[in-house]
Amino acid sequence: MTARMLPRSALIALVLLLNPSHVAAQLTTDNDAFQIRTSSDRGAAQVLLENLPPSGDLRAISIARGTWLRSERIIGPVVGSGFQSQPYHVERFAYANDTREVIAHFRARAADSSPVALRVVDRDGRVHCLANGTGGAGATCTARVAHREFFGRTVGAQFELLVEAEQRGVRSTSVTVEGFFHSGFPETSDLELTVDPIVRSDGTASMTLPINVRTYAPGNVLAQLIELRDRNVPLRRLVARTEWDGSSPAASLALLSDGTPTRAGTAHAGISTHRRLPFLVPANVDSVDISVYSYEAPEGAVHPRGTPNDLVLELHFLDGDPALARVDAVPPGRTPDIVIDAEAARAFPDTASERFTLRGAQLRPGRWFAVPVSKTGIPLNVAIILQFPTGRALEPADGHYFNPSRPGHGFYLAEAGGDWVLIWYTYDSTGSPVWYYAQGPRPSVNSGGAQWNAGLYRNIWNGSRTRFQFVGFVQLAMTGEGRLTFAHLVNGTLGIETMQRLGGPGCTQQWSNQPLDVGGLWYAPDKSGYGFSAEMIGGSEFFLAYAYDALGRPRWATAQQAFNAAVEAPLLQAKGFCPTCTATTITRDVIGRLERSISNAASPDGRPGFGLIGLEAQWAQGIPGGWSERRPVSLLSARASCQ
Repeated sequence: MTARMLPRSALIALVLLLNPSHVAAQLTTDNDAFQIRTSSDRGAAQVLLENLPPSGDLRAISIARGTWLRSERIIGPVVGSGFQSQPYHVERFAYANDTREVIAHFRARAADSSPVALRVVDRDGRVHCLANGTGGAGATCTARVAHREFFGRTVGAQFELLVEAEQRGVRSTSVTVEGFFHSGFPETSDLELTVDPIVRSDGTASMTLPINVRTYAPGNVLAQLIELRDRNVPLRRLVARTEWDGSSPAASLALLSDGTPTRAGTAHAGISTHRRLPFLVPANVDSVDISVYSYEAPEGAVHPRGTPNDLVLELHFLDGDPALARVDAVPPGRTPDIVIDAEAARAFPDTASERFTLRGAQLRPGRWFAVPVSKTGIPLNVAIILQFPTGRALEPADGHYFNPSRPGHGFYLAEAGGDWVLIWYTYDSTGSPVWYYAQGPRPSVNSGGAQWNAGLYRNIWNGSRTRFQFVGFVQLAMTGEGRLTFAHLVNGTLGIETMQRLGGPGCTQQWSNQPLDVGGLWYAPDKSGYGFSAEMIGGSEFFLAYAYDALGRPRWATAQQAFNAAVEAPLLQAKGFCPTCTATTITRDVIGRLERSISNAASPDGRPGFGLIGLEAQWAQGIPGGWSERRPVSLLSARASCQ
């Protein structure tokens, strides 16, 4: 589904290109604001930005986020230049003693499009923002308000802002004030969204707008203020509003919520039954604690808090079809493997939370589903937390991993400086190749070491350097002998699949009378941001080359042939299926060549390895541009050590 509506006066037009995970969505635009109504509480929308000026480093920054507020009053006209306003909204913020600030963004419009004035005032009467406007755009005001300091430090206290508006016309009419508040640390308030860094020749660029409203009940509208920048120079600001109709809760993996290794939670508001909450039980743990608790609703939520006593938690063991990565709902009517009635569970850590422990025969490794069911049928605000009290550290071998039931994509896992690095080569919604990057501390033997969680990023290229754009999370868990369960959350869409290592142990090739151990991640130090992963498989050499297209988007290609250090390997570009799409036949086009030379003393350890890499590629299948580089390389990761 594609929707288009051109704003009346904006320089930037918007087109919504929906992610396939959405059942339905609508886009409406109003000057520099647009609203998305969706059937999913989590996902992403592709927004096409039009009429952009030329840029080689376009950025989209989410400056502020909050619940959309709206009020309307009838006021009389104002005579003179004084601001004889009446408050239209009052909001209170309570903070600890820190350096937090408030970002307030509001707009005032008169029903008859006559002039209006708008200002943001704190409770001490200080004016932080003042604006005037007319017509459909009205007056727009954005203010950053920091806490007052006493004796050199910021003091947390009740803090309120008044958002005031008045009409300056000659007739009495209604004035609408709408907007939102955002609070947070100044240095972490801004979030970089995924956008093409290089504007196309026709003045367009694609932006991915994440949708995550699962902790807000249906009916609430969440908003964010987005600033488009050319490098760090502001171009224009947009307001995006998202509303969920409550019809289709998205799949959500509990252990991907907050990224901590020992504990993570999944919270959902306004649900009476949720059938798409999977969690993974690794094979190398002795027990799993499952806690259910209720929480106070975010401001504006319409559903009651409830208590765990209002819930029955069904646990279903469903390992899934290996040919499918999407997370389907637990079928209605299926008999649960375990039923937890909160009334029979033991309180932990307080009366708003209940805990149940799986161990022994109940603890089957693999994929489980938690299905919270409201006894009364009334939607509740519920969160589920998992903990692994004991376990053994996850210890997979470095190398390439793939799903034999879904061939054509996979990831390379390697150790680098005490961290694990994972590069996932897959496809976007059009079937074009795209790669993502994840890095995080290696799991340890303490609690939580049975699985690995890391943030997932999209590298983009602005012509001279890379920049990371956050797109989601990945998780690895060992759920069987030689099997890794790979969970990936990309722009709100969750997939889970079982992977196995490509190839086997042993270095079958010789160089300088010793095994040629070249398995690992290689990069060019004098032009960091691209490179390749390598592996010797039997008598063949296998490479994944990671580079970029003419718009700075990450692309990959493969090269495989019988080992021959003197012969260049052909580069193949694949067209496949998205991470949660049904697997289809992979097609490949020859797009260039990969050159590499072997040195007796490769960097950085002085052992035999690659000394140079050359990529000569011209992207196919409608992807613009190519990649042509020939540079000395160094090993980024540890060597695979012929595992």
